[in-house]
Amino acid sequence: MAQEIVLTRFQPYRVPNLFQWSNDGDIAIINNNNNVVVLESTPVSLNPDIHKIHALTDLLVLKRNVLNPSPLLYLQRHQTYDDDVNITDTVMEPQPVSIRWSPKGFSQDQRSQLAVLYNNLQLYIFETDNWNCSLHVNSAIHQLDLEHVTRLPDIQRSRITGFSWAPLVDDVRLDDHHFMAISNGKGEIKLFELLSDKIDVKITVELPSIASTLEWSPWIQSQDRWVSYLTAITRDNSIHVIKVYLETDGRLISDGQLKQISKKYRGLHANSKWYNWDGKLIFFIVFTKSLKAFVFNSDQISHFELDLQSPLFFHDFELYRMDGLLRLILVESSGDYIRTEFSAVEGFANFEHLNFMVNEPTVEDPLYKQLYKIQKMLVKSADPQKLLIAGISMDPTSNVLGILYTKHKLASPVFAKSLAYWKVYFNIVPLRSVKTMELGKLVDYFSGSVINELLPLQYSGSLITQIISMYSLRNKNLYKEFESRIQNLTPFLKNKSNDKSLTTFSQHLRYHLFKDTYVQSLRFLNWFKMDKNNELIQIAARLIITFITDNKITLSNPVDEFILQSFNLISGLNLLPQKDNVVLHNFQHNIDESFDFTNHSSCSSLYSITSKEGHVWSRCAITLLPILSTNIIKDPISGLVALNDFSDYIQSEHECILVPILQQVCSVSLFTGGTFVS
Repeated sequence: MAQEIVLTRFQPYRVPNLFQWSNDGDIAIINNNNNVVVLESTPVSLNPDIHKIHALTDLLVLKRNVLNPSPLLYLQRHQTYDDDVNITDTVMEPQPVSIRWSPKGFSQDQRSQLAVLYNNLQLYIFETDNWNCSLHVNSAIHQLDLEHVTRLPDIQRSRITGFSWAPLVDDVRLDDHHFMAISNGKGEIKLFELLSDKIDVKITVELPSIASTLEWSPWIQSQDRWVSYLTAITRDNSIHVIKVYLETDGRLISDGQLKQISKKYRGLHANSKWYNWDGKLIFFIVFTKSLKAFVFNSDQISHFELDLQSPLFFHDFELYRMDGLLRLILVESSGDYIRTEFSAVEGFANFEHLNFMVNEPTVEDPLYKQLYKIQKMLVKSADPQKLLIAGISMDPTSNVLGILYTKHKLASPVFAKSLAYWKVYFNIVPLRSVKTMELGKLVDYFSGSVINELLPLQYSGSLITQIISMYSLRNKNLYKEFESRIQNLTPFLKNKSNDKSLTTFSQHLRYHLFKDTYVQSLRFLNWFKMDKNNELIQIAARLIITFITDNKITLSNPVDEFILQSFNLISGLNLLPQKDNVVLHNFQHNIDESFDFTNHSSCSSLYSITSKEGHVWSRCAITLLPILSTNIIKDPISGLVALNDFSDYIQSEHECILVPILQQVCSVSLFTGGTFVS
């Protein structure tokens, strides 16, 4: 069994989506002690740092009927909670009730950001680099000073009851658009775009009652635009859906029609999720003792329902696809779990006759076998214990399952011990077999899915290498198998896109550097120390230099000239005449450095460059500029560093052509696909 991460004095809060996995591999968990714990990812380790976001004075203060949130948040690095949890504190602090990661960041470093909704109906977004609160959505969306709101409709609108991020769109033209939906206390749903300095509301829809949960479906392509659905579950458990379109120019539109697909239902809403089955969108929702599925196929919606035969209610579930079946893990309120499977290919014909399994597995399902193995080891130990699951969550690529659980003695009641003193364990369970005899199949699967599906959708290389590392913890021979088999993996060329809708050079460059299968396979090989940096530089250099020469663009800024000369020399393509004197001025230090690109020994390295003055500088992994600043970001997989701020060289983006383009295109590392970290 892989090493467990132990959270001491931790009480998990039983809410839907108790913990969430980001596209960068970070994991956020709601704790009932008024905070959110974040397990930060590392590309090669299962032992991340533990961080805590704690609301100190973010309270719901009613003064003259005014909602007055005062956010003051801090982050403290620690390994246990023994030193800083004050269980005698009598101040009622707001409790986080919902957490969700953005698909990717809308800040400069592009890392996913964490949105936290508190029980005082205030929604905040946190940046992962410093854990500062980057946006208070309640005040930003209405552009109101909440301290001076006195009218009841404004107070109701300022209260957020649910939210959902829009998923990733697999289209380079739409990479820079970030959407969110919120429901408010007035019974409205607002869909808006998050921009660098404001919120732009695109669509407002009125509901018959207040929604408590929103779920935004994956995007599917329909003709020349993207389509998704937003479901709203109201407080009486009726379900409503809105159809949303995303045009290729980034416009978010809707026909404005609100369709009710399920009547009110007397039961507790446990959890709900969307699933994309080969372009057919399926919405699953679990109530107290009922599982419902709604299949969206074009404009047709099919409804299936299953009565869950259990004396208890269900509080969480996850589903994953394997061997042509959708497999479901349901967690009961007691902490036990059951497993079932069904075929979506057959149109849910067997949905009412699911095979529930609670005993020893009889099929080759690595996930269920591992769950059963952990439970069996606890029962047969010297001090028999029982595993009780608090929450489960699939990683974004659906390759591993995270489990949050507690252990209790079989002889003692579950709640005999104070919840504040529980030890809660976090572990990873692989979905696929890690038997030595099947490692070749596993390597082939990862190679194909990473190159063709995961990286092109811009899942971070940090997340995917983390998942491979998790599998290697189960079988130490996995890396050896990778190293032996990928020697024969030949990067293959894909037909180049002649899509005329890629109207800008940055879109064209991003497509070929981050969507092309050949480039993805080079990046994949780089993870295993098969040095493909030069080939990747050659591809980028050819695209950039061809763009400049074909369009006869005159470069008047020495920064542009330096970048172009660097790509030309390091790639070895020699598409341009080499210059013997390019002078860069550094505004911060007020110094000039000269570089001779005819001297290959001083300027041809990807990692460092030597000036004519004899100074050796590290190079930026995005622009190849010399680094004279401490404000840098790092690719955690390769260790290459890049400038986080280019104001040392340019005082305005309009002065330079290539720096803003490369910043936009290479929001993740060209060489590994890893998300840069500060």
